[in-house]
Amino acid sequence: MMAVAEDLMLVAAEHGHTAHVLTDVDFNVLLARRPDAVIFFYPLDPVMSADKATYYYDVSKLVEKNIVWYTTVEGKLIRTYAREPVWKYVELVANSAYTQMRLSEAGLTVNAVVPHGVHRSVTEKALKLASSMRKRVESEFKDRVSFLVVSSDHPRKNLQGLEQAIHKLNEKAGDRFVVFTIT
Repeated sequence: MMAVAEDLMLVAAEHGHTAHVLTDVDFNVLLARRPDAVIFFYPLDPVMSADKATYYYDVSKLVEKNIVWYTTVEGKLIRTYAREPVWKYVELVANSAYTQMRLSEAGLTVNAVVPHGVHRSVTEKALKLASSMRKRVESEFKDRVSFLVVSSDHPRKNLQGLEQAIHKLNEKAGDRFVVFTIT
């Protein structure tokens, strides 16, 4: 989520807005900055996030409700904790249809689904390199199947599991597969 927040900050700056990524901010810091709006980035688990929901509610009063909670989830949520009264004040924006489904199953209301965006200037640089990189991979790894994985190295991404799977595949198929990871 931090990478998404940083991308949003860059895009905001490109459009003439001042944006800050603040982590573990106390209410007084926000009061001093007097933001016009807040996007709250935090993975949502009602068990672990109830205190954050209360904080969200307090901040919403400061910014006159110009606030949304942009979130993702990890698996099925425990419905019991989603019934806490404070959740009715939280405007949730899900990063995917999967997240929306899990939040809805827990009884939470999702106002919108907004997938992670693409930072165009970064993408344009990558596109300029794509052709030469493809030629290099095809030259150095002839007759092999190549995969490119762009991911964080967070344990939940299970890159070790991917490595083990490719190793097993290569044992059976004669070292035909190669994986490139960008973290």
